[in-house]
Amino acid sequence: MFDRNTGTEDGGDTPGMRNLLRPLALASQLGVTMGLMAVATVLAGLFLGTWVDRQLGTRPMVTVTFVLVGVIIGLLGTINLAQSTLRELNSAAAHQIEPRTAFSARDLGRAFLLVLQLALVTLVPIGLGLALGLWLDRATGARPVFTVVLAVLGATTSLTAVFLVTGRASRRAGPNP
Repeated sequence: MFDRNTGTEDGGDTPGMRNLLRPLALASQLGVTMGLMAVATVLAGLFLGTWVDRQLGTRPMVTVTFVLVGVIIGLLGTINLAQSTLRELNSAAAHQIEPRTAFSARDLGRAFLLVLQLALVTLVPIGLGLALGLWLDRATGARPVFTVVLAVLGATTSLTAVFLVTGRASRRAGPNP
């Protein structure tokens, strides 16, 4: 902005403007990152599910499963990132300092690592169960008995693993503010 008294530009960087724009910038940073994380996990599930369906001839069973898994993984990753951000902002407020960012690179790395871990412990057991079940059903000429049993077993294993991974991530993140 142009200051009439001094005849200079101050760039609009007044304390009042900073106090107004800072929370908006932090919220935007967090929102964009969370949105990209959620979209990336859903798209990964879509593309991986489509590829597995083409390989196994199970269209659209695996694609729908992997997209739903992507939604869940993205949701858990964004929740983890939001908790880290809340801790960071509360810590800054307690020390009466202004945070530079909504979350640190370390927090973002932890969230992406959690997303990767959740993807692996979810997709691998379910994918292996489906692949092995379809192969056994074709080899024995049986109805899809092996596929259903092994897919349910893979899903149960996945749910247990997701529970353990998210519990460990919550404990590692520390106590709630």
